[in-house]
Amino acid sequence: IIDGVSYKCITIGDQLWMAENLRTRLDGGRADGSMTFNEPFVTFASKESLDLKRTVKDKLLQRWNEGIFNTDEATNDAALFFIEDDLVRYFFNSNAQSWAQYYMYNAPYWGWYYDAELAEVVAKEVTRLFEEEKKLILLAAADQDYLQTHGNLYTFEASKKVVPEGWRIPSDEDWMKLEKAMGMSDQDIHKKEEWRGNIGSLLKSNPLVDNFNATLGGAYIYGISENINENFKNKGLRGYWWTSTKDETAVDSTYYIRSLRFDNDQMLRGTTHIGTTAYSIRLVRDK
Repeated sequence: IIDGVSYKCITIGDQLWMAENLRTRLDGGRADGSMTFNEPFVTFASKESLDLKRTVKDKLLQRWNEGIFNTDEATNDAALFFIEDDLVRYFFNSNAQSWAQYYMYNAPYWGWYYDAELAEVVAKEVTRLFEEEKKLILLAAADQDYLQTHGNLYTFEASKKVVPEGWRIPSDEDWMKLEKAMGMSDQDIHKKEEWRGNIGSLLKSNPLVDNFNATLGGAYIYGISENINENFKNKGLRGYWWTSTKDETAVDSTYYIRSLRFDNDQMLRGTTHIGTTAYSIRLVRDK
């Protein structure tokens, strides 16, 4: 069980492999490097930020109507003025560093109509609503069907942040152990940048067999297009998985990967520049 999610596992040789791709998401979704296929880039900047602030203001007004800030008529009026005027200006001011700082600066101009305790109550509710709304927006951005079937795609940097204690991203050697246990020949196993062996049928998802369950979820491919939204490729055609092993023969940050395809049973031992590339993750540990 990882982050409350239960995963099927399978023993292959002397290793225990997850029989599902990892589904753990980082808080920022794609902006943090964990994404579903075709997930939009949500950064809460510019237009998104403006929409977010408007949504939070509407929810805050709803909370005011529900009486959350009501103690007496004067306090009620002050809270409404907070929400509709100075509080909104504060949250639209990107140079404001903190609510407390803003309050201290403006308090002399507010007079009796404002009190610090009410300001903090409203500000805390705004903060809570912002976090709640961000989670809802990021949840809506992710393809939940894809997430359940294929897990998340991860950039290499993001992959380092989601591995739980006791597990690891398989190395190139770990994958070779799996391939050998599945029957790949010594002649094929060390080939590089080639489709090799015939173990795909033992690994790819098969509703009739409880196996490794490798689904073909596609990937965010490095360098395919100058339009970053066109770099999601090959869903249903290929599956791609990270290894933790750097290609020491390359001059830049290039790592070994594995890939399966729908139209044959070979497995690719390839390499990729890491950059913004996002692949699936299978985790492994020793028995």
